[in-house]
Amino acid sequence: MSDDPFDAPEWLEYAQHARDELEPMIKDSAITMSFFDGKIEPRMALELGYMLLLDKPIIAVVTPGVKVPGKLAIVADEIVELALDDPSFPERLQAAMTRVMDKQGNSNEEDKQ
Repeated sequence: MSDDPFDAPEWLEYAQHARDELEPMIKDSAITMSFFDGKIEPRMALELGYMLLLDKPIIAVVTPGVKVPGKLAIVADEIVELALDDPSFPERLQAAMTRVMDKQGNSNEEDKQ
C-alpha cells in the first residue's frame, strides 16, 4: 500500500467525481464565483484551481472583515463583500457580474482583431 494520499481509493473516487461533475460545470460557466470566509476549504481550493486552469472570469465573494489573500486578489476579476443582512448585496453582485461580462466582451472583440 502506498503512503501517497492521492493513491487512496477515496481520493481517486473524489478526483473522478471532480472530472465528471465539477469540471464541466465550471467549463460551461460564463462567470465563476469563489466564496471565501477566511477558512481554506479543500472544495473551494479545488474549484478555484479549475477556475484558474480553465481561464474563467472569477468573482471572489468574501465575508466582511476577511483579509483577502494577495494571490486571490490578483486573480479575481472582481471582489465583492457579502454581508447577508446587506440589502445592497444583490445589486452590487449584479454590477460586478456586468462589469466582468463587459470586460470579457471587450477581450473577445480584441482577440478577433
